[in-house]
Amino acid sequence: MNIPDDSKIKEKLKELEAKLYQTTPIIKEDSPLFSLVTNLQKNLQQLSTIWRIILIVAGVLILFSILTIILKLVSTFVSVALLVVLIYLGYRFFLSASSPSTKE
Repeated sequence: MNIPDDSKIKEKLKELEAKLYQTTPIIKEDSPLFSLVTNLQKNLQQLSTIWRIILIVAGVLILFSILTIILKLVSTFVSVALLVVLIYLGYRFFLSASSPSTKE
C-alpha cells in the first residue's frame, strides 16, 4: 500500500483552505456601480442622525409598498388560475352531462 507523504497532504490542505477562505468582492472596484455605492456611503455618512432615520423610514415604506404590490400580483394570479380551473371543471361537467349517453 502506497501512503503519500504527510508534508504533501498538509501542503494540499493549505492550498484548499486558501481557496476556501479566499474572498472575492461582490462588486469589482473598477465598475461604475462600485463608485456609485461608495459615493452613496460617503453621502450617508455625512448626513445627520435625523436625516438617516428619515431615509431609513422612507426606504422601509417603499419596500413595504413594493412587497404589497408583489403580493397583490401573486394573489391575482392565484385567483385567475382558480377561476380557470373552475370554469374548466364546469365546462367538463356540463359537457359530459349534456352529451347523449351511449348505453346499449
